[in-house]
Amino acid sequence: MGTKFTDLSAITSSTITDNFVFAVATTTETDQLSLNELQKSFTGLTARTTNGIKIVGKTKPSGLFVSDNGLVGVDNNSPNVALEVGDSFLSTDVAQVRVTAGSSSRQASYSLKDTSVLWKFTKKASDTDFYIEVSQDGGATPSTTGVFNIDVSGNVGIFNGSTALSNKFYVSGGTIKFESGVSGFLFDPSTAEIKTSSANDIFYINKTNNDDVVLGNNVLYVDNNISTPFVGINNVIPAYPLDVKGTGQLGRYGNNTTATTSLSFENTARTGYIGVYNTNFQIGPTNSLSTNNLVYDLANRRLGLGVTTPIAKIHAVATVAESSIFECSNTETCKSTILNSYASGPAKTAFQSFATGTATSQITKWSIGLLNSISPAFDSVFAFSLGGSLSASAIKAYLNVDGDLDIKGGITTSGNYTKGKFVQVFKTRLTGNNIYFDPFSESSSSSPSGHNSVLCPFGITPYAGRIEKIQIISSDNISSYADARFEIAAVTPVSNTPVGVTGQTTFLPCSTSATISGAIGYLEIASITRNELLTLSRTQFTNTTAFASGQLLQYRVCQDANASSPGQTTAKNFTVMSTVSFTVTWYG
Repeated sequence: MGTKFTDLSAITSSTITDNFVFAVATTTETDQLSLNELQKSFTGLTARTTNGIKIVGKTKPSGLFVSDNGLVGVDNNSPNVALEVGDSFLSTDVAQVRVTAGSSSRQASYSLKDTSVLWKFTKKASDTDFYIEVSQDGGATPSTTGVFNIDVSGNVGIFNGSTALSNKFYVSGGTIKFESGVSGFLFDPSTAEIKTSSANDIFYINKTNNDDVVLGNNVLYVDNNISTPFVGINNVIPAYPLDVKGTGQLGRYGNNTTATTSLSFENTARTGYIGVYNTNFQIGPTNSLSTNNLVYDLANRRLGLGVTTPIAKIHAVATVAESSIFECSNTETCKSTILNSYASGPAKTAFQSFATGTATSQITKWSIGLLNSISPAFDSVFAFSLGGSLSASAIKAYLNVDGDLDIKGGITTSGNYTKGKFVQVFKTRLTGNNIYFDPFSESSSSSPSGHNSVLCPFGITPYAGRIEKIQIISSDNISSYADARFEIAAVTPVSNTPVGVTGQTTFLPCSTSATISGAIGYLEIASITRNELLTLSRTQFTNTTAFASGQLLQYRVCQDANASSPGQTTAKNFTVMSTVSFTVTWYG
């Protein structure tokens, strides 16, 4: 009787070597099977219990474990997914899954697949990048399209992987979206745009910190100060809410849809506008073409004040009585110039005209200003022209460069409009023994000013004034005269009372050394020689040469002023010229 297998000594698996053989038998024969051949004959292993089955290493009890439900663990005896790799007996640096290509020219990859899609993780042949590819064609060898790759430099690309990466992060073929809740923003490479992902969201840059923001090469600089934020354009140190620097034209504002472009400037009190309306440039309080604005006609280069269609270089219209003021406040001299810069010939006029009618149908009444004319001959005169004409008949007055004023007609006070101070020269004469004579006309008399003679040796002052200068020349054959007193008398007449001092009943005599008889001013003349011009200025007279309006004015030349009845003892023949200034007032 043979030996039973159960009577043989038991050995452990660790002692089995390749020298061991295993008996195999059929009903007709008995053979041996080597360990190597035994290993080749396995087509599968099935766990004997619900504890699964293990294939482990000899040195470390770590390897492959198949759970009862078919989950596979590598170095993991309790896998929870189809394949789960652990590191129960391995160091951390080998707890990994590796797919190794035989050479760099070969591909290494693994994929994830269901019935509709395949995701493939690949290291392509002769390529060091890592790719994620996808296919939805469902074939046995599907054609994949790249969607993601990383190169050995750490550059990341989200695209089809058709070109080498040169940026740390590269996206092609769509937008990038960052979102939290319903708010976010998008990077849209198709339009090179960054925008919010939700309607009505606000796009912020550095809202929660004070760091400055720069766009471009210091093109737009935002000084992100919470209390006083400034924005600079081409300016990295803005000092105002908007601080623009540059050269030449610094900006342009345009409207591509209508013929109107405007800007508004406002404070707590007012709003002002600057704009272009059709062919007009405007500045003012109204945001449309308006007479309230300053209007510049760009097409015709005309400026309008109170008018929207100026017809002259400067056209001002006022609906109420207004005045124009040109003020110089910080200078000793001030002027407003009307310049004729015509260079091709003589500049005939630089006129200011005054007209009635309408702007398009003007009736010029007067023109005043600079006049140069050959016929009639006017050389740089200030002229008054009736109707603006340059004809001789239209020039009613002019002032030449020597200060001479020439007026067609005359200066009159009869209309009560000629006022102010003017100077007039009068000629009179002293003849014979007539010591009294009129300063304004050639009349002298031996009778005093209280007489009833028709000679009337006095003048009536039409306005207040004063004698500025008296010039005397002797025109007779007497070689010289002894000393005398030249007196100016001015008295106010009283009705039915002889002209003179109080108590005078007959005449106003020459003054004595004790009594200045009615004289407002006087001086001593030592002597006068024939044909000698004697000039007496008002500052030489004692007292004054001034007189009031409506007084009787009289000159007298008295000899022997200390005599009891001073008068003229020697006949004289004097021509006397008086320069008299009058202050004209209006009594209307």
